[in-house]
Parts: sequence; C-alpha cells; structure tokens
Amino acid sequence: MVSDIISITQGCAYILWVSGYGILCTHFALVQRKYPPMNTEERLVDLEIRLSRQDDLVDTLNTQVYRQQKKIDELEALLTAMAGRMRELAVTASQRTAVVDERPPHY
Repeated sequence: MVSDIISITQGCAYILWVSGYGILCTHFALVQRKYPPMNTEERLVDLEIRLSRQDDLVDTLNTQVYRQQKKIDELEALLTAMAGRMRELAVTASQRTAVVDERPPHY
C-alpha cells in the first residue's frame, strides 16, 4: 500500500492511499510543528525526497488506472456478449410463443 500527502490547504491534509483494491482519499487537520529553519541544502534534500515520493505515487496511480481500464474493457466486452445472447433468447422465446398460440389447422 502506498500513501502520500497530495494537498495541504488551511491546516488540512489530503492523504491518498493506493492499494490493490482501489484508491481512498481522506483528509484530516494537521498539527503545526515548530521546526528550526532549514538551510538551503536541507530544503533541497527535502524537496528531492518529496519529488521522489510523488514520482512513485504517480507511477502507482498510472498502474492502477491501467488495470482499472483493462478491467472496464473486459466488462464492456462481457456486457456486449450478454446483451447479444439476451436478444437471441428473446427472439427464440417469441418464436416459440407464436407457434404455441396458433390454432391447429383442423379447427
């Protein structure tokens, strides 16, 4: 499972969890921490770490979207096949009913 902070607005963080079963996005209030001021090198390292995590998250999301689209395509094909089969059964059923409801020629 992958999780990452995707947005911070007005003291709230939006966290995105990605697992094999789907994506969950939630938010919660952040606790403000007092960090000592970072120097340029520390800020650069922090930004590189964040960028690396975001790259991993984007790759994970791309994989998840690909799998979901593949599953959607499979389900659409199955639905099309089932609709065709239902039409065939409806035609067959209507032909049987017409024959059963006809009067025999000797009446």
